[in-house]
Amino acid sequence: MKSKILNPRGRVGEGSQNLSFTVDLSVERDSRLIGPLKNKRNNKYAVGGFSGTREKIRIDDAIPSLDKVKRKNKIRSAKSRLTSKEILYFTLSAAIIICMSAIMIRPDRYSKAFENGLSLFVLNVLPAIFPYLFFTKILSSLGVPEKMAKLLRKPLKIFGLPSSCAFLVVMSFISGYPMGAKLTKELYDDGGLSSSGARAATALTSISGPIFIIGTVGAAIFKSVKAGFILYAANFAASILNGLVWRNKNYVDTPMTANINKAKLSDAVYDTVMTVLVVGGYIAIFNMVADMLKDFGVIEGLSNAIDLVPIIRDSGASEGLVYGLLEMTKGCMTLSKAGTNALILAFSAGVTAFGGLSVIIQSVTFLSACKVSFGSFLIRKITQSLFAFLICLAISLLIGV
Repeated sequence: MKSKILNPRGRVGEGSQNLSFTVDLSVERDSRLIGPLKNKRNNKYAVGGFSGTREKIRIDDAIPSLDKVKRKNKIRSAKSRLTSKEILYFTLSAAIIICMSAIMIRPDRYSKAFENGLSLFVLNVLPAIFPYLFFTKILSSLGVPEKMAKLLRKPLKIFGLPSSCAFLVVMSFISGYPMGAKLTKELYDDGGLSSSGARAATALTSISGPIFIIGTVGAAIFKSVKAGFILYAANFAASILNGLVWRNKNYVDTPMTANINKAKLSDAVYDTVMTVLVVGGYIAIFNMVADMLKDFGVIEGLSNAIDLVPIIRDSGASEGLVYGLLEMTKGCMTLSKAGTNALILAFSAGVTAFGGLSVIIQSVTFLSACKVSFGSFLIRKITQSLFAFLICLAISLLIGV
């Protein structure tokens, strides 16, 4: 659509819908274009629905373009729709309210479930992580990380990690969850690791420790030390492969400077206790939530859905896999009831590599300070879990369980 306009010089021309020009009132003051209404307060004249000063009238977009109208409509519709964050917020709020209501209705049932989660943590997890967390803090204060950085510089370059990650990598493979996430945060806070480096480090160092896998899962749950060694070998190899897949392509070496801090034993104990409380709290809470989901029929429904896969249905591992999505220790205990064979052991390797939402959320508690999002960490844990499953299945079939 086109409209005829009067330009400043008085000639008639044709213009598009988007117009911007000035009319000099000193020439056209008696024109019929100028309405008789004058706003005395701000000394403006009205012209065809537009206003201008005594000297000039400026008309912007005299006829609104179709693109602008569409743009405004999109903005209005976007404001009326709920964002993904708002949907997540309302969903989590509703879930929390349901959990609180369930506890009020059956306090004895879920108090016992929380107690069982604490017992599971104290008897199976605490002995495997507390000593390592404590001694790691002492070694860090003595300047051991700086010496390790010089020795492991070249191997770490393969993963796109700076030499400052040497202590982080070694202690993660020895200690297990949540040591990798905790040390990653500390290294990031000290300036020894970038956010992209932190994401790459989590792919390599988020692993369950040998004491937990060999001692708790292998010897205590599956009643087989050999099974424990197979599980740890699969987890170790899966972490290495996962670190290579998610290596940091923007590699920049960050040499560590001497940062020896003679911390008191009391400070090391305090830091260790606070970290352990975070881990224990997550395990207890997720154990209680797992029982709630079982009472609500969610566990059974998800198990039936997973049973649609023939290999899972035939192995009887569906319920254990569902529990493993929430908390790995409970998942491994449930999987062990289906027997000890190559497939069940491979599923257990996948569960321990994934860690469950309990481990993922407690890790993100530390990693959020490094700008590592929940989604990026979850994707890395999924690939690590798949690698662990395949490697463990291959080892179990080759050498037997």
